[in-house]
Amino acid sequence: MSQLIEQGGWVFGGIALLSLGASGLIGWKWLQIRSHSARSFVWADDAVRRVRAGDHTGALAVAREHPDLVGRFVSTGLESADPRRFFMPRHLDPFLRGESADLRRHLGLIAVLGSLAPLLGLLGTILGMVQTFSAITLHGTRDAGLIADGVSQALVTTQAGLVTALPILVLHGWLVSRARHCVETARLYGKKIETALCHG
Repeated sequence: MSQLIEQGGWVFGGIALLSLGASGLIGWKWLQIRSHSARSFVWADDAVRRVRAGDHTGALAVAREHPDLVGRFVSTGLESADPRRFFMPRHLDPFLRGESADLRRHLGLIAVLGSLAPLLGLLGTILGMVQTFSAITLHGTRDAGLIADGVSQALVTTQAGLVTALPILVLHGWLVSRARHCVETARLYGKKIETALCHG
């Protein structure tokens, strides 16, 4: 690592710091979204059956046992003065928009960091080539060591920028997809409960 930093200069150090920051953000967002991504929603189907049978209290008790997005959504709706009104699309959309905004918070920053990495690599490439041409101008082509230093910086920073950006952008897309899935799952159960309330 010390050799890479020496070859890549401060640009490589900047890419390394960017990578650490993005990794921390990705880990934090993954834990947040994971807490809303239950493997099974058997309990939610049970809550829908209870609502259909008129057992709103039992459905509310089941929902309160699950602090994820779907559980909070269902419990908030059933606790409202008029559950049937709450679960209508025009009333549940503001709730879900707020939850979606919370899940997506800082995902844009992750995308920006992923986009900055190759730009920093390109900056390192330019600086390395400038160093190479300066060495050629001052010393000609006799001193291969000075030329190699510039070429090395150009190659190392380009590679580091691309290698850093690729996983960040892939994981950003995956996190956006998981956040969307959480919200759509809540919307699905909102519609199921609305139907159950209308036919219960």
